Amino acid sequence: MAMAKAMLDGVTLGYVEAGAGPPVVLVHGMACGWRMWRSQIRALRPRYRTIAYDHRGHGCSSAPDDAISPASSGIWDWRRPE
Repeated sequence: MAMAKAMLDGVTLGYVEAGAGPPVVLVHGMACGWRMWRSQIRALRPRYRTIAYDHRGHGCSSAPDDAISPASSGIWDWRRPE
């Protein structure tokens, strides 16, 4: 799975996307990353559009300069359909 990147509020978010169909978003816990979902992504991608991302400050996502929590708001805006 290839990592893609999206810019949101000055922070780069890393994510992977696989499959087609209804979307399933996999959200990791603190001190983890999208890689914890690899087996689930492989199992879900034949029937679902599966998206897993790294929270701000985790994995391939950059950390914000301000005091906002790495798991804070905004994640839903960057994947909203046009």
